[in-house]
Amino acid sequence: MQASLVADTVLALMGIDRYASPQQRPRVAVARKAADEWLATALLVSQQDRLWRLWGLHHLGGDDEIKRSVREDILAAQQSDGGWSETSQRPSDALSTGQTIFMLCRTGTAPDHPAIIRGGDFLLRTQYPDGSWKFESHATPVQPFFDNGDPHGKNQFISVAATAWATSALLQSLPQLD
Repeated sequence: MQASLVADTVLALMGIDRYASPQQRPRVAVARKAADEWLATALLVSQQDRLWRLWGLHHLGGDDEIKRSVREDILAAQQSDGGWSETSQRPSDALSTGQTIFMLCRTGTAPDHPAIIRGGDFLLRTQYPDGSWKFESHATPVQPFFDNGDPHGKNQFISVAATAWATSALLQSLPQLD
C-alpha cells in the first residue's frame, strides 16, 4: 500500500538483507545488483521517492555524492509554510513533513538545521488540540470504512499514520539522552 515503487524496493531490499539465510545469499546478491541498478535510474517524482531513496542509500550503502544530491532535493522541496507535501502540486501535510524530518534527521541532518526547525514549527502549528494531525485522504478506499474512534472521520486511517510520523519527527528535535 505504498505510493512509491522506490519505497517498495528499498523496504524489500532491507528485509532480504536482514533475513536471508546463508544459502540464499548468492541469489540475494543477484537481486540486490538488479535493484541497485533500477534505483540508480528510477525517476524520483514524489517526496516518498526521494525519502526512500535517501533511506536506502543510508541503510544499504551508497555513494555519498548521490546521497548528498538526494538530500538537497528533499530540502529544496520544502514549501514556504515550512512543511513538505507528497508532490509539488499538493499542500504541505503532516505525514510528508513528519516523514521528511524523521528520515532527514536519522540519515545525518542535524536537528537544528533551519529546514528541520521550520518543518517542526509547521507541525506544531497544524497539530489539533487533542494531539493528532489530520491528513485529508485523496486515495480510493480499499476497505470498508469503520470508525476506530480517531477524531478525523473518514480520514482516520491515514491520519493515524500522519500523527505517528509527525510525533516521530518532533522527537528528533529533543535532546539525546546518553
